[in-house]
Amino acid sequence: MQARFEEDGYTIVPVLIDAALVESTKKRIDARLARVRSSPEFIAGAKGTINLPNLETDVREIVERLDDPAVARLLETHLGPSYSRRISYRSPRPGHGAQTLHADWPEPVPIGQWAVANVFIALCDVDASNGGTRLVPGSHREFDRFQAKSPSQRHPNEIVPRLKSGDALVFSGHILHSGTRNTSSRERPLVIVNYQRK
Repeated sequence: MQARFEEDGYTIVPVLIDAALVESTKKRIDARLARVRSSPEFIAGAKGTINLPNLETDVREIVERLDDPAVARLLETHLGPSYSRRISYRSPRPGHGAQTLHADWPEPVPIGQWAVANVFIALCDVDASNGGTRLVPGSHREFDRFQAKSPSQRHPNEIVPRLKSGDALVFSGHILHSGTRNTSSRERPLVIVNYQRK
């Protein structure tokens, strides 16, 4: 799994959290949303996609699961032993969520000197129909990187991995990636964990 992750820039860890933890996490996030829903910041930012930052204290059981060896080994090999972590929530509403393909680091870095990585934990089944994350495998190793200009511009090698509820998509922040348009009739919730090398 590790070698494949370094080559392709992503992997899927099945059932990082079980169904009971998925449901309890959604309830905690709903409670947090109920507290902030009337704030000007929420109203301004939630027209198409709901975003909640700083979730560490709301999802403590998920924080514990992030130490699972299947995840921790991937991150340590990719980023080194010392890194910071931010946990947030993103849920595009129907008709929303499309982003332009991008990397989370502003410029290519030498292979093996990676600075950022992500873990996206699905709180529902995710695929291309409800705003799944598209990736361009191996693009973190390309120094002459494809430059997308709009959310509608596609890369010939892009994929949208399918996730079951509770699965984790672990990927290098240097790989080209983006959210896609949610064409379903329901929101598509994710817990997002961003890592950065210290």
